[in-house]
Amino acid sequence: PGTVFSGDTVRVNSASLELWHRRLGHVAAKSLLRIFDKGAADGFDLDGFRPQRSRGRVPRVRRCPACELCSTASVPIPRSRTSYDYDPTVPGQVVYTDVKYVRRPALSGARYVIVFVDAYTRFSYPVFTSDKTAATAAAALREFVEFMAQHGHVVRCLRSDRGSEYDGQEDAGGPVRRRLGLFDEECLRLHIRHETSPVDTPQLNGIPESYNRWTFTKANRMLYESALRPSLWPEAVGHANYIRNRIPTRVTDDKSPYELLTGRRPRFDYLKVWGSRGYMTRTHDDQRKDPGACQRLEVFYMGATAGRLGYRVYVPEGDYFTTVTDIRFDEDMRDRHAVLHNYDQWRARRERGEIDDGPLVADPDDPAAAMSNDRARRIFGRPSDPDPLHLRLPSRPTRSGRRRGAGEPETKNNTTDSDTKEWR
Repeated sequence: PGTVFSGDTVRVNSASLELWHRRLGHVAAKSLLRIFDKGAADGFDLDGFRPQRSRGRVPRVRRCPACELCSTASVPIPRSRTSYDYDPTVPGQVVYTDVKYVRRPALSGARYVIVFVDAYTRFSYPVFTSDKTAATAAAALREFVEFMAQHGHVVRCLRSDRGSEYDGQEDAGGPVRRRLGLFDEECLRLHIRHETSPVDTPQLNGIPESYNRWTFTKANRMLYESALRPSLWPEAVGHANYIRNRIPTRVTDDKSPYELLTGRRPRFDYLKVWGSRGYMTRTHDDQRKDPGACQRLEVFYMGATAGRLGYRVYVPEGDYFTTVTDIRFDEDMRDRHAVLHNYDQWRARRERGEIDDGPLVADPDDPAAAMSNDRARRIFGRPSDPDPLHLRLPSRPTRSGRRRGAGEPETKNNTTDSDTKEWR
């Protein structure tokens, strides 16, 4: 640095490109040359450069050690995975898997979704579990392999991240091989090659990551529209997965994953709006024979059950799921949010002591509206409710005019779901 004589021109404070790069806080060389060419700053001269209106190329600059060591930018990974030798050509040749955690537990106690996505057909297969141990992941893998075998396909390669459920461990280097865990042993028993991606590279496992974003977005929209309880999220995710497998995509050459896997075109004529209200006939129920008893139960549409004919529905009266065929649906849900919103406002005001402990009458001509609204809220719930099934009923006036509590509602029973499998 200093004074440089170039012919009859005297340049003061001239320095090299590398030195100006350090002086200006490690700014890129392109930015420095742009400032120099346009004369955007005084007292800025570069050794060996003349101002130009257009510069064809940026000269190579010696790499700055500070920029190399402190850079947070990731090296881009090309779409063609150069570390892999082939692209899948048949179903089951390459399968991706991942685990998704959900904060709110389901009615069955599930908190995780272990999904398997075939790379060739893009067919997805979710398994809902209460934990993500290696034993649970191995059981889910066996279920998926059996499902593929039913359609005449063999799973040959499985790719996953290095999560604990897949026993992913860094190699020790040299001739020492990493320890094989329970999941790896299950892969060896099923003659499946297990490949794992490097640490902190979710882009190499992008197929199941994209699946999680798509299905959970659609499931959240269906739950919001239906105003049903958040604990029914496995049913919504299962239905979203069913729809995803039957929608054509550009990746699959405008064919649905279901068609590529099974060779049959999907059908949509039996689909209903998820969460819509239905009325099914009482079966094996002696109470329907009583005089004045209703002949049908109010249920909610959840989709379909794998391996069964009929509609999968949720029965709030008994807090269980079942599959039926004799049912009538009402797919209009326009007033559902309005009725529940009015009830939530009344309940919040009663808890704050702003109004008396009296029943809510949404419609003055319908004195039973309070009971119907409270029953609906116990069925639907809210995301902020820790347990929507245990809300108190509003008090009722006695004959003397004094109001008394209606008592605690019945607690949720522990009825298990007889239909364990979701839509595929």
